[in-house]
This record gives sequence, C-alpha cells and structure tokens, in this order.
Amino acid sequence: MRPPIFPTPVTSVATALPAQSQGIDYQTRNTPYQQQWNVNVQREVFDETLVTAGYVGSHSNNLFKQRDVNPVTPRTLADGTVVYGVPRGAIAGITPNARINPSFSVLNTGTSFATSHYHSLQLSVNRRFYRNVQAQVSYALAKCRDLSSGNFGGEGGTASTNPYDPQYDEGPCGFSRMHTFRASAVVALPFRGNAFVEGWQVSGILNRTSGSPFTPAIGFDQSGLVTGTQRPSLAAGRDLESAVTHNINQWFDPTAFTLPAAGTLGRVGRNSLIGPDFMTVDVALLKNVTLQGSSSIQLRAEVFNLTNRPNFGQPSANVFSQTPNGGGTFNPTAGRITTLAGTARQIQFAAKVMF
Repeated sequence: MRPPIFPTPVTSVATALPAQSQGIDYQTRNTPYQQQWNVNVQREVFDETLVTAGYVGSHSNNLFKQRDVNPVTPRTLADGTVVYGVPRGAIAGITPNARINPSFSVLNTGTSFATSHYHSLQLSVNRRFYRNVQAQVSYALAKCRDLSSGNFGGEGGTASTNPYDPQYDEGPCGFSRMHTFRASAVVALPFRGNAFVEGWQVSGILNRTSGSPFTPAIGFDQSGLVTGTQRPSLAAGRDLESAVTHNINQWFDPTAFTLPAAGTLGRVGRNSLIGPDFMTVDVALLKNVTLQGSSSIQLRAEVFNLTNRPNFGQPSANVFSQTPNGGGTFNPTAGRITTLAGTARQIQFAAKVMF
C-alpha cells in the first residue's frame, strides 16, 4: 500500500543552533568545601533555667553554579557603556551580539566557582520541666549572602546573569531571614481533687520570622545575554527601603525603578527587596486519662493560627512589560500579592490511646 499524501508536505525545517541548559564541567579540579565555626556561652540563671548566647558562622567555597560558557561578545561604546545586544526596532525584543562561538547557542555549564557566607547571633532561654512548667524562647539575628541559593541540578538554580562577572549576582541568600523568634511553653495545670479536673495541660507556640528576600525583575531579556534574572536600575532620588510600600495590592512601588537601556544590565542587586513577614500562634489543651493497667488515653483540642493572621506569599516581581524599540511599560501587576504562605485558623480535636 502507498502511504497517504499530505495536502501540505514539509519542504524545509529550520535548524536551531545546538544549546545546553544543564551541563556540568567534569574537568573541574576545585572541590566544594565549607568551613563552620561557633562559640557559645551558657549560664544557669534560675532553677532549671539555662541562658545561651552564641555566634554561628560558615563560609563555603567552590560551590557549583551555572554559567554560560558561550556568551555573546560584549561591545563597549565611546562612553564606556558595555552593550550585549541591540533592539529589534518595531519588533519587541533584543537581538544579541554574536556569540564567542557562533556555531552554538547558550551553553550553560555548572562549574565550581560560587561562594556563600553566613553569620548569626543566637540567643535562647530554656527552662526544663520544673514545677509544672516547661518553656523555651529563642531568637536569631542572621545574615546570609551568596551567588546562588539553589542547586542547579535539583532545586532550580539559575545561571549567572552576567557570565563575564559572576559577582554581579552576589546578594542575600534566597532562604535568608534576618530575624527569627520562637517561644513555646507547656503548663501542667495544678488542679487536684477528682478525675475531671486532674491531668490537664496547656501548650502554645509563637513563631515569627522576617520576610524572605526576592529580586525585582525586568521580566524579559533586556540585555541580550539571554540568561539569569535581569534586574532594573533605581530611579533618580529613590532607594530600596522607601520602594517597599507593605501594601498587598502593590508591595513595592514600580516607579522606583527604571528600565536599563537596550542591550545593558541594570544596577539593582539580587534579592534586594524583602517580602511579607510570617507569624503564627498555635495553642493546645489536652487531658490525660489513665485507664486500666498501664494504658491511658490523651484527649486533645488544638488551634493553629489562633489569631487568624493572614500570612502572605511573595509579590509579583516583574516590574515591566516589553514594548518595541527596546522599551518597556510598567507591569500592571507589579508588586501584587495573590498567594498565602500559610493557612487560616484551623481547629481540630483528637484522641490518642497509649498502651
């Protein structure tokens, strides 16, 4: 039998240049390593109550991070501006300069050149269960900076925005939290007299942390490098602190930023803005009832997020929408928060049998 004849036969197929998005340089001779150090001072201040103050730090070298090993060739203008591409005129987008090897496209390759630094002051007060009360309070003031916070193979780390200058991406770690506070307690109620009033306990946990950092992004390739999360520049007279409005409809003011000239990179740093903080209060009331022999049953009533505080997710980070001639307009959804980082108040009842 003859094969069917298609009404529109394929006459030619455009061949894309070979590209690579998740490569690894197996010839690296630099082994990733981390140095850690800490010092703690402890002192008992009351009966069964211990206070601890400590410093914890670490430094990592030769961490794997992606970088385009076949980047576009930069061009330097008379005023010293480095340009990586040119606008496409009436068609939105940037035409990159020729690559080092024009026979290939993007060749992102993981190599061991990234670093990270962590420093923290950690304080805690710990009361062992004594006279029907157990409690713990802890606080950490931390600073973490790196070139990339995700393993490119499994966690979605991105390639260096500027292959010629990896330090351009140096900034707060994606998981960095400046302030972290925890407080918890368990109180055995001292009621005696009958089976109904005996065996009650109340517990609670307070958790509050600073917001996580995020990167104000252009939202498209404005430089021609075709890699990384490209960032805007600050508008004249504006600063990052005043750019944050704390309004969930527009967490940051997009007019605080300007679009870099076509073919160039912006000056705003990676993870330079902070999102909403996080706080929950959880409480529980429980009663232990002794059964025959060594068996017992525990009745629990638990409330999560007692105050019903809304904990918001990160805002939309894309500041601009692309227009022709290498331009852009403000994105109408820039800074808008549409997600939650936690749940509303939840109440549950449970029973646990122990034997």
